Amino acid sequence: MPANEVDDTFNYSSPGTSQEIRVHFKNSFRGADQNLATIDGLWQTSEANPVKMLIADSQSHTVASGTLMALEEVYELVIQSIDIDGNRVYLELYKDGIVIDSKIIMPANKVDDTFIYSSPGTSQEIRVHFKNSFRGADQNLATIDGLWQTSEVDPNPILIADSRSRTMNSGTPLGLEEGYELLIQSIDIDGNKLHLELCKDGMVVDSQVIISEKEVDDTFIYSRPETSQKIKVRFKNAFRGAEQSLATIDNISR
Repeated sequence: MPANEVDDTFNYSSPGTSQEIRVHFKNSFRGADQNLATIDGLWQTSEANPVKMLIADSQSHTVASGTLMALEEVYELVIQSIDIDGNRVYLELYKDGIVIDSKIIMPANKVDDTFIYSSPGTSQEIRVHFKNSFRGADQNLATIDGLWQTSEVDPNPILIADSRSRTMNSGTPLGLEEGYELLIQSIDIDGNKLHLELCKDGMVVDSQVIISEKEVDDTFIYSRPETSQKIKVRFKNAFRGAEQSLATIDNISR
């Protein structure tokens, strides 16, 4: 059985040269209708003159499977496939339309539970913290427990500062200020990763893959607004079978 150790960087050098193409993958995602990977490091030197730097990019980019990523000197990198668990990426490198290298990459897929966006050229900030995510038979959900937004026009006013816990449904936009909306496009097959899109005035301005920490949170708590009433239900375990889904409750208080 292979060790399947983290191997998150695609490296290539043209034979007989000290040229280098290096692409670092932060995470990968397999959804119901789209497979994605996040690149957060891209470096290329020239084949003819390896001292010459062609690309040095540390920005984060979300790339869809099947989409050619154009590099310099007619190189292209393409994500051919992402495995069923969403943990491994099969890549091919092209030059002049011919495959010259291929590799399987295994990103670290570390916890990355906060969506952060700033409009280019401003110090505006939109920050959304995801506590957990859930993929069900007929519904995909995520829990947000932190929401922060400053203005795009004047970053001093705080438009939203909300630490309440709320459940967000996949496909239902979360309305923010100044025409922004955040949408869960998809949740991966294991329910651990979310593909998010941020829209402004109906146009997509950013997309990211988020990995929530999924800490144990085994107690349902409800407080009626403006009262001291509390309902607490503790769940010991849960079970999903072919014909029946069950949960064991071992404490109820109110």
